[in-house]
Amino acid sequence: AAPAAAAPAEKASRSVSSATSAAAAASAADAADSSAERANAELAEAASNAANANSLAVTTRLAADFAWAADDGSIDGTAAASAKTSSAADKAGERAAAANERLAAAMDNAANANGVMVTQRLAANTAFAADAFTPYDPSPPPPPTP
Repeated sequence: AAPAAAAPAEKASRSVSSATSAAAAASAADAADSSAERANAELAEAASNAANANSLAVTTRLAADFAWAADDGSIDGTAAASAKTSSAADKAGERAAAANERLAAAMDNAANANGVMVTQRLAANTAFAADAFTPYDPSPPPPPTP
C-alpha cells in the first residue's frame, strides 16, 4: 500500500517542480531579453558612430584631393596645406576603419544576444506549456504513517 499512497504526493511534487521550472525559464528569458536590448542599443550606437566616422573620412579625403589638385606650386604654403589635409584624411580613414570594426563586433554581439533571447523565450514557453498541461490530482495526500 505504501507505493500506491506515495503516487499522489509524487504527482503534486512534479506539479510544483514544473511550475518552478517554468518560472526559472521565464526569468532566464527575461534576462536574455535585457541582454538583447542592451546589445541592440550598443549596435545602434556603433552604427551611428561608424556612419559619422565614414562621412568625416569621405569629406576629409575629398578636401585632401582638392588641395592636392589645387597645388600647382604658384601659391606659397599650398603644398604644406595639401600635406596636412592628406594627413588628416589618413587619420580620419583610420578612425573610420576602427569604427567599422567596432560596428562589426557589435553586430556579432547583437546577433548572439538575440539568438540567446529567442532560445530562452522558446524554452520558457515550452516550460510554461508543460506546466499548464501537467495533470493535477486533487486527491488529498495520504494520511501519515503511524
